[in-house]
Amino acid sequence: LERTIEAKMPNRASAEQVAALIKNSQTVKPAEADEVLGAFLDDNKGKILDKRDVLDFIGANQFKVETVVKGEGKETHTVTVRLSDTAESDIKEKVEIELSKELEDENDQIDWTYFEEAVGEKRQQVWEDITAAIDTEKPLSFGDYDVKITGLTQAEANKIQESVESVDYGIADIEKSDEGETKFAREPFVQSGGTDHIEVFLTDTHFAEKGQKWKDGHDVYSDVKNPIVRVRAGTYTDTDGNKVFVVQEVQLPDAANIADVPKIYQKYGELMGFKWALNYAAANGFEKLAFTSGDTQADRYDLRKYVDRIEYRKAGLYDDKYAVQVFDKNGRRVQDELFSDAELENNYGKDIARRITESAEEYKSKELSGLDLAVGGNNLKNRYDKTYVSMLNKYLGKMGGRVGTSEIHTENRSTDDNYKYGWTDKFADLQVVPHGNFGEYKIIGKRKSDGETITLNVFDTENQARAEIEKFKPPIKTETVHAFPITDAMRESVLQGLPLFKRFSAEENRLLTEVLPAEATANVIKGASGGRMTAAGHLEINPHDAETLRRLFAEDYFRQHNKETVEQPFAAITWNVARMRRIIRLGREFSAQMAEDTENFPRDAARNFQALLDNLAGLARGATDYGITFVFDEALPEEEFHQEDLRARRTDAQAIAELKQSPLWTNPGAVFQGEYPELTDADKASELAAKLATGQAEKYGWNKRDGFEAEKAKFLSAWGRGIVREKWTVCLSDIQNGICRYYLQTIGYTDKINGEPFNREIFDSCRERAEICASKSNP
Repeated sequence: LERTIEAKMPNRASAEQVAALIKNSQTVKPAEADEVLGAFLDDNKGKILDKRDVLDFIGANQFKVETVVKGEGKETHTVTVRLSDTAESDIKEKVEIELSKELEDENDQIDWTYFEEAVGEKRQQVWEDITAAIDTEKPLSFGDYDVKITGLTQAEANKIQESVESVDYGIADIEKSDEGETKFAREPFVQSGGTDHIEVFLTDTHFAEKGQKWKDGHDVYSDVKNPIVRVRAGTYTDTDGNKVFVVQEVQLPDAANIADVPKIYQKYGELMGFKWALNYAAANGFEKLAFTSGDTQADRYDLRKYVDRIEYRKAGLYDDKYAVQVFDKNGRRVQDELFSDAELENNYGKDIARRITESAEEYKSKELSGLDLAVGGNNLKNRYDKTYVSMLNKYLGKMGGRVGTSEIHTENRSTDDNYKYGWTDKFADLQVVPHGNFGEYKIIGKRKSDGETITLNVFDTENQARAEIEKFKPPIKTETVHAFPITDAMRESVLQGLPLFKRFSAEENRLLTEVLPAEATANVIKGASGGRMTAAGHLEINPHDAETLRRLFAEDYFRQHNKETVEQPFAAITWNVARMRRIIRLGREFSAQMAEDTENFPRDAARNFQALLDNLAGLARGATDYGITFVFDEALPEEEFHQEDLRARRTDAQAIAELKQSPLWTNPGAVFQGEYPELTDADKASELAAKLATGQAEKYGWNKRDGFEAEKAKFLSAWGRGIVREKWTVCLSDIQNGICRYYLQTIGYTDKINGEPFNREIFDSCRERAEICASKSNP
């Protein structure tokens, strides 16, 4: 697309002319062009466009995706400890009293020069005791009159305050303030009930190469360069059982930094965030994409939950600042700062900032409390309930989609008095089981501290026990969100439209297997993307990334065995963590060489290569044993099969002896033998089983053989029983793990016989194993 615009577009042309130029191109895919330029051309219909602006917009869509947080979110508290004015006067008073006691005659005068030195020494002693009392492993940042500790959770911030307040010198208040994004112990940014919460930045590469720089504006994200938009989201289930990717927040850089952000991102950054979320949801099997309502957003940032009052007045040499003090619900001063207009908005939002600037007076303190602390109500509601809905309806219209609503499950802990027993905090696996010989029942649980099973209570009847245990299950609540279904047509359109995330195509496969292996290394790396981590913990890459890894594999083999090898191109691979780490080390050596050869390896190529190494490091950290790297979605099911196969320690020798009698083994066909000219027996068993289980019979011509379905069932049955024999430790407590669990997940990939999965015998083997374990028989 970029090359086409560069070569064929005149210096100035109308939006309609640009659209026609792209449509008539033989090299640009319509889906890709619409995904990248569609909104831009629609917004500029009837206008004359500058060629440089069009190229800038295309470049702006070549963003990087950086995962910032995985899990429950990131709190960003800063505690500042300083001596108050009263504390300083108390120090002087104590020193004066101590020096007076040392005078020999009551008429003698204190040496005030020495007094100042003594005050300094006393102040230093106080500070040493205070800093020694600060209970944290975080680094302390010392200023002229204070000490700061940053990057804290709310619990850590409270702990520091308690430790500081434990120092008793008869000194008045030692102040504590919270700064940063979550100033007032705000609740986590996600609704409860979800899982796999992630936070990502889309970051610019296009304007950065031109020397433009900007920040997000929040201290905790100070290391993120040229952020476009931040997206927070998680996995939920709606009341119809659909898997929903719920966007919790979409946020551009803050008010103090937005002016430095290129206009393209100011206008389209939020849409880019939602487009990324849709692509992520489509690529990871979600059935709906959703985002929170304006009411949810307004409630999240309502200061009334955390703050009793805000006191403020004009300040500064030219009355251009605002002195602000914040008091929590206990009446404790938690913030005392001097802010500019922009800093007010950044810290408290537009509504609070406007109320302060419009009413502040010099020398006269004023107060916001009660309803005056309501933050961002109308602004947030308009943005999430109107602006985003309208923006997405316009974008989805071309794919036949429209934003509606959905009810997602959220959870709250039970408020029942019995919950205070703390059973669910201290015990896992609560169960009702018979007790004694008189028809009684008891509740048992596994103590989390040591794993021991404990009897918690005994009841006359089973119904009484079950009624009691129900009290400890948190009730399910629902919340209304904006949502739309991800149709098959929409999924296909989105995944084809973004070049990084592609499904299999003959053209791409030829690039992977024939074209790139013959290319110079510099040209291969120039096309690398760096890949991205999926929600399932796999690494998705493009063909250039795969070829880069193939060459690193060959070099690694040479270093390990001191001889050359021919590494085959791959669409997906399952590999162990030790090999990943060797490749990362090897890649870092090559990265250092690239840095010295900027002529062949420009900055963007070096950056993408480094991103690939970073993602490999993430894959190695997340994979305790084996990780998956893949190019095409279609290759993923087989690799997931191999991953579970390796984790289950593969099938046993008895099974392999049976498999060798199968015609699928003795004559797997020319296509299979071409792909795998040399295999060990264990590898051959795994490859054949994986391809049968994931519906690839047609690719290898097996489905045309007489009696194929029966032979397939026989092969997988023998293979699966060998797995169960090999991993006989799979018992009741972990029956959901390992290969049995994977079979339950692969029903969708398998053909069926008489309406039943062909690998029914595998399921039966799992059930038999559970029964053996339950009876504690020797397998």
